[in-house]
Amino acid sequence: MSLPPIGFYRLQEERRCLNSVKVVIIGAGPAGLGAAHSLARRGVKQVLVLEKGHNIEERQLERLSGREGRFNITCGEGGSGAFSDGKLNFDLTIGWNTKNLPRARKEEGLAAAERLFTQYGIDCGKGSQENVSTDLVRDSRSGVLLAPARKLVHAGTDALPGFVGRMTSDLKAMGIRFEYDTEVRDVRPAEDGFHVVLSDGRSVVSDYVVFAVGRVGSNWLKSVADRMGIKNEFGYIDIGVRVEVPSFIMERLTKLYYEPKIYITTDTYQDETRTFCVCPNGFVVSEPQEFNGSFLTGVNGHSYADGPKSPNTNFALLSRVNLTEPVADTGKYGKVMSLLATVIGDERPIIQRWTDFVSGRRSTFSRIDECPTKPTLYKKLTERGVEYEVTPGDVSLTAAYRIALNLKESLFKLERFFPGLAGTENDPSPYTLLYFPEPKFYSTKIHVNESFETSIPGVYAVGDGAGQTRGLVPALITGIFAGEDIAQRVG
Repeated sequence: MSLPPIGFYRLQEERRCLNSVKVVIIGAGPAGLGAAHSLARRGVKQVLVLEKGHNIEERQLERLSGREGRFNITCGEGGSGAFSDGKLNFDLTIGWNTKNLPRARKEEGLAAAERLFTQYGIDCGKGSQENVSTDLVRDSRSGVLLAPARKLVHAGTDALPGFVGRMTSDLKAMGIRFEYDTEVRDVRPAEDGFHVVLSDGRSVVSDYVVFAVGRVGSNWLKSVADRMGIKNEFGYIDIGVRVEVPSFIMERLTKLYYEPKIYITTDTYQDETRTFCVCPNGFVVSEPQEFNGSFLTGVNGHSYADGPKSPNTNFALLSRVNLTEPVADTGKYGKVMSLLATVIGDERPIIQRWTDFVSGRRSTFSRIDECPTKPTLYKKLTERGVEYEVTPGDVSLTAAYRIALNLKESLFKLERFFPGLAGTENDPSPYTLLYFPEPKFYSTKIHVNESFETSIPGVYAVGDGAGQTRGLVPALITGIFAGEDIAQRVG
């Protein structure tokens, strides 16, 4: 059999090539949109945004139809933040993982982000900057620290899709090109730039690449960075439970400050836990994820600025995991824990009453039904009849012992802030519900400079997926700065 002529394979590759562009942005979440906006505003042409999921209109239609795809909530235009609770923290510390940015640069970024949100329909003038009462400050001296944001804007789950839609429409009008339902398989350095290889075999040649893959793409980014020789390391992950209680239990603080950020040092292991995404009068929602090819169940919280309200308040209580040696892959560790919960829960999140958790027994449907707090994620009416959205079980059967103990100790510490939340060991609160797991995967930490350029010139890594941030506003800012740097080079 004769061999193909010299150059045959290169010719075949060229035929499959979409085109040659100046910049490819991988991901259309807040970081990717921030980069695209900076480039468009400065007149950079030939910018292509590749998004694994649907556009924002299709994502919304899927949700409204009741036949939402498993990963629609975490993938697609706007990222996982598009359907989040919509809390925008304009702060110098909250949501930041990078130490590369000086204070003045962060201030500049916060101002730019606020202008963008305002431009596309989010009223940032109604942000809260409440003072914390002195009794709570005194409580913070005993292993609990309350750290309110300098400015918090609650856009609401109902407002963010509109923001995303208006922003992307404007970007398209300015010449930015978007391709949806398009998965990137690999990025390869070449003499003519970078070859961005798609899962359908096509490729794009680009002068610059911006990785804005979000938390759902963190593990994939690590594998690509290793192949490309981009300097990186394993970062930490947060994993924990979503706690749900009647709203009156937390009103002492949520009326004063919409989202209290509370950091806790546990007694036994001196580990750090924290509250996250407090949703007054909100709803617990299922948030399945894909991690390295596996389906993982999970939960999150939503609350609406102008939409429906529940009688409950929910929040995440997260325990930080940071491994060193001999195994440093925190993402794989978190995946194993979440996978175990997926198996035990029959691909549904686990729900447990706090009283059962403290007493060391699993919850059942009958005991959940007896709880004074009616869960907002429990069962729904479908074409096939009533379907349960959660599985009663035992969080300690799936969470590592250290994680479970951290969560238990932390909830008892929070009792001082919120009487009735935890009660005591001998008399635990009957009101509290736990949902497991709530994992936050930002376990890849890409080494970058102040402009978020990696160790390979022309390649940038921004947002949560690159380990730079853990929130909407900081993620947007990292994209803005990367786009500005590229625009300056392109001229």
